[in-house]
Amino acid sequence: MSCIMSIMKNKKVTLSIIVPVYNGEKSIEKCINTILNMKSIDNIEVIAVDDGSTDNTKEILNKLKKCNNNLKVITSNNKGVSSARNIGLHNSLGKYITFVDADDWVDENLYDNLIYYLKKNEYIDILKFPIRYVYPNEVKNIKEHFKEDIKKIDKENYNLELYELYENSYELSNVFCMIYKKELIYPQIEFREDIKYGEDFLFNLDAILNSNNIVFYKTKEKYNYYIDKNSCSRIKQKERLYRNFIDAQEVYKILYEKMLLEFPKKDFLEKIKVRYLRELEITIAKLTTVL
Repeated sequence: MSCIMSIMKNKKVTLSIIVPVYNGEKSIEKCINTILNMKSIDNIEVIAVDDGSTDNTKEILNKLKKCNNNLKVITSNNKGVSSARNIGLHNSLGKYITFVDADDWVDENLYDNLIYYLKKNEYIDILKFPIRYVYPNEVKNIKEHFKEDIKKIDKENYNLELYELYENSYELSNVFCMIYKKELIYPQIEFREDIKYGEDFLFNLDAILNSNNIVFYKTKEKYNYYIDKNSCSRIKQKERLYRNFIDAQEVYKILYEKMLLEFPKKDFLEKIKVRYLRELEITIAKLTTVL
């Protein structure tokens, strides 16, 4: 096998990109390569955490590792995506942290531009960037909540802005479209390993409440989030929706308690209650379609 080695040359790592993967043999090579092809790869480390895969994922990762010293491969027993992400956090060296799902990929130059922007604006605690949803037969660019190309929100304005972001839940419910200053989240924040639905949201909530600012940066390049609605059986859909229904109750309980402490405005809390009930109604409706 021929390949060109990328060597970190003892440079400090600017960005650690954590990729949890379980049985991802069909997508993991494309996913990793879109990251390793960045021009700023010498400032990046990719941490692939194999969560006990039973297919050829481990072999594919080890092959990729031989061609690039910027790729770390860690194997773990199958404990779920949150455990894999936490393992990645524990083993990261970067000043900043982000996450990529194993069946997704990123546009060319995305992290090059984000790293450049962060180096010029070191005050940023959390940087949010755009995503697009990719379905088997459709591509959908997600409309950003803010019209500005660059929107900065400081901590003193969180109580004014946070609910609007929460209402546009895609803004807060995913970690793969966020870059976090590591000192902000580690070791004080981890992913809840006992929750399978809403764990990203809880992580982001803790990160935001622990931060001094968030910057929304509308880059031309995007993160590609792959969605295949037919990828699991009817029985698995039923099991997943029921689990989501249980987890959602815990997530909203935690959300309400945290918001009660941080922003004890009655109207804010009432809106959270309404949103919670709406989410439960949607989940119940989906459950009835697969029963």
